[in-house]
Amino acid sequence: MIMPYNLPKRGPYKHPGRQFIERYGIPVQENDIVKYADFLREVANTGENPPIKLSAIRWRFGMRLTIEALPEETPGFSDHETGIICVRRDDIETRQQFTEAHEMIEILYGACRESPEWERSVFAKKQAQKERLCHKGAAAILMPQQAFL
Repeated sequence: MIMPYNLPKRGPYKHPGRQFIERYGIPVQENDIVKYADFLREVANTGENPPIKLSAIRWRFGMRLTIEALPEETPGFSDHETGIICVRRDDIETRQQFTEAHEMIEILYGACRESPEWERSVFAKKQAQKERLCHKGAAAILMPQQAFL
C-alpha cells in the first residue's frame, strides 16, 4: 500500500557556509565553529537534544546525502558548491552520522576558502588543525553542549 505524503519538495541548495558568513562574518576563533553548528541546528529547527536529525539540516539547506562504496581510508567527502555529502557505505550508522556532520563543517571551510577574508579565518590560521576543527564542529552538531548542562 502506498501512503500519500504531502511533504514539501526539497528546495534548491542554499549554501549554509555562505549564509553563516553573511550573517556572522568569517569564523575567526574555534568557538565560531561551534557557533556555526548552533546556526545549522537553529535554522533547521532541530532543537538541542540528541539525537539531532541531520536530515532536517540537509532538508533545510537543500543538501543531499549519498552512501557509497568508498575506500576504508575515505570515510566521506563533500562538494560545497552543490551541497552533496557522501559517506562510506561500510561504516556503521553512528560513524556515518559523524562523517556527515564533519562534512557539514567542511562546507563552511569551502565558503571560507573562497572568501576575500580567508586569511582572517580560523581555518587559515590553523590549517594543520583543519580536521580537528571539523571534528569539533561535528561533535557540536551532534551533541550540543547545551544539552548536557
